[in-house]
Amino acid sequence: MIEDGTDMLYAWRTFDLDSAKFTDANKIKVGDSITIYGFLQRYDALSLTAYPTYTNKIEMSYGYITQINGESGTGTGGATSYNYTFTIAEAYNYYDYLSTNTEDITIYLYNDASSDIYTQLDLLVAAGTGLGNVLPTGVYNINDGLTVGSAYIGDLDEESYPIGCWAFGEGDDDYWDMTSGTVTITKTGTTYTIVINALASDGTTINVTYTGAVNIAEGEFVGVENIEANLNVYTKNGNIIIPSEAGQKIVVYNMAGQEIYSTTAKSVETAISSISAGQMVIVRAGNKTAKVVL
Repeated sequence: MIEDGTDMLYAWRTFDLDSAKFTDANKIKVGDSITIYGFLQRYDALSLTAYPTYTNKIEMSYGYITQINGESGTGTGGATSYNYTFTIAEAYNYYDYLSTNTEDITIYLYNDASSDIYTQLDLLVAAGTGLGNVLPTGVYNINDGLTVGSAYIGDLDEESYPIGCWAFGEGDDDYWDMTSGTVTITKTGTTYTIVINALASDGTTINVTYTGAVNIAEGEFVGVENIEANLNVYTKNGNIIIPSEAGQKIVVYNMAGQEIYSTTAKSVETAISSISAGQMVIVRAGNKTAKVVL
């Protein structure tokens, strides 16, 4: 957290120099000069129970430090490659979530539902071709285009949650946004082969393969056509933290739209600790909804 007595910048899930994980809690001290690269979002008039004197909040998500007190990175730190062969695939059609002219197929590749290691893809296919065993084959180029045949880049939505193509590792800080490369899909009979050759923003190479069935289910945001863009859910120490109002009903759903948890808020902030890690869930508070990755 960086503050000047008037405003506050809260940088969370931030990497050290060379995109390495932090191993020393005292490395950054009061008075240090640092340069951070990441996505900025400003929230105004937000009730902050931890910092009640502030009326403004600037937040940076998924950033990394490029300089500390004049010291720059050497280019040798952090992960250099992410190489996995996965055995399980889940796929959902969210229709026009990314583009009104295409259907958005979100695919999750993993080996164990309890593991934090998985890969997420968002593929844009032609309308009417995204349910059942009908994943279109071919080469999807990872870019920021919203056209048929694109695999959307690793990006953040308006709530700073990962959308597009991402690779996730063992720890909370092990994640890589795919900024370029290809997703190649072939099919023999009912068996698909998915090959990912991509590059992350920190230079990490992503090499992933999957062979097996891909059955695309209909993804539903629990009756909400589009995710509401102003529910500021975040995670902390394995808990889901939700801005709320006393008496407000809070419900958590899995990506298939099934309710897995519900409660009634008792204060302006609700913490949920009983949801298992290694999954993406949908949180609904009142009439506002957001996705969050645990």
